[in-house]
Amino acid sequence: MASTFFISDVHLGTPQIKLEKEKEKRLLAFLDYVSTYGERLVIVGDLFDFWFEYRTVIPRGYTSVLCALNQLRTLGKNCTTLPATTISGCGITWKKKSAASCTWIR
Repeated sequence: MASTFFISDVHLGTPQIKLEKEKEKRLLAFLDYVSTYGERLVIVGDLFDFWFEYRTVIPRGYTSVLCALNQLRTLGKNCTTLPATTISGCGITWKKKSAASCTWIR
């Protein structure tokens, strides 16, 4: 039986640096667990507190999270995103070229 995992409103990118490092560490551990035991990841709400991008450049920071999402894709895991206010405004790089190759539901 396939396992589906959900995460909600992670809000990476808040100003508290110590808290952010711990949050990122826990998220990476969770994504590693999903890559081993899950078939699907559903991201509900804001993954990033704010996402700003250029057409050809991914903003600095949280590269390890994007790589972990890419690893899910490489392993053939399904990733669905139910975007909230912050991420719903994302442009081409996140939606069409995202590491996770997510399915967007509006």
